[in-house]
Amino acid sequence: MSIVSRTDTMVECALESLLGDAVPKSDVVHLLVHRWPQASGLQVMVALISAANAIEQVYAAGSPARLDAERAMRRAVMLSIDLYALEARGISPVMASDLLSFWAENPA
Repeated sequence: MSIVSRTDTMVECALESLLGDAVPKSDVVHLLVHRWPQASGLQVMVALISAANAIEQVYAAGSPARLDAERAMRRAVMLSIDLYALEARGISPVMASDLLSFWAENPA
């Protein structure tokens, strides 16, 4: 699977998570990382931001979906902090599997 194809699939998964009720919306980052541990951390961020942006393009301001998109953007910011912390440890590129290990060491 090409990186673009995988990213598109990840965006679809994030959209389904943010718009559906199958999993808590707060779990979207963990869902992506667990499902695609071989993805780069930046690829996870791109998928999350792309999904949030797509929602913002379709739903009206103040709608529940739009609020979930705004929360997803904040999660992307928090993810960037974790990516930076791992990069500061000398891990580059940071992979989703690295995030799993980091989160196990540093539970939120």
